[in-house]
Amino acid sequence: MGRRRRDSTVPPNPEVLAVQERLETQVGDFLRGVGTLVESYESNLKSMLVIVAQEEARKATARASQQSMTVVTATVVATQSLLDAAAKIIGTEAVAALKPELKVEEPKVGDTLKEEGEEELPHYVIRLNWDSNEALVKQLQILRQAAMKLVQNLDGITDWLALNMPDLNEENSALAEVLGAVLEQITSFVESARSIVGFPKKYLEERAAIEKELLKLPESKALQMQLELNDAETWDEMEKSWRALIRVCLIARSVVVKNLSSLQQNSETANSSAAAVYY
Repeated sequence: MGRRRRDSTVPPNPEVLAVQERLETQVGDFLRGVGTLVESYESNLKSMLVIVAQEEARKATARASQQSMTVVTATVVATQSLLDAAAKIIGTEAVAALKPELKVEEPKVGDTLKEEGEEELPHYVIRLNWDSNEALVKQLQILRQAAMKLVQNLDGITDWLALNMPDLNEENSALAEVLGAVLEQITSFVESARSIVGFPKKYLEERAAIEKELLKLPESKALQMQLELNDAETWDEMEKSWRALIRVCLIARSVVVKNLSSLQQNSETANSSAAAVYY
């Protein structure tokens, strides 16, 4: 048997009304605070651009002095057989040029015994350096926190709109169409902000993949350049992301405010469809 809607004289569900009232307060706070929110985004963007300039100056100075612009060190323990295998890939000359810089690790007291079949000494320790991304990661986390908060606010707006949707009948068809279009647009903003939330994870996965390849081919200039370019592109994407958050805030506020009259018109009618109880 299909669901039957109760008559409009039935009291609305108090729990639904409580949620509706809470969401309405949340939406009101967001609309009133958009100006402050946008100012905070702009401030974060300006601070980030200053850091970008500082990072570029640091790298330029390192290049000019012909020093490694890297401050992060990784260690790879390589056996002789691993070096022999590397020679087949990058050539004996490249390995020969690298080998004098390798440090032979002597076994220490208390070291665990080697597994059966594991190669004995010599073991070589290869020191690898690459550029630090500490400043970049810190800025990514600031961006992520801002995007997460905006997603929460926009989710509240979509829920509020859904709870204020009118009954679907000929009398309310025009109103339902307007509110449906608003709901669809706000939902698209939620997806845009949510993609920014996942941006830091995407960057770290890409960075880890490049670093892994550098461990295999530490002398690869192409991989070193790829690492630097990946960071540079990420700085650019962060700038775009901050501007996207600003744009989303302003447009979302404009869309909701321009259609508040329709929402108020619906709220003045006998209880909205979301406030009624179905069974």
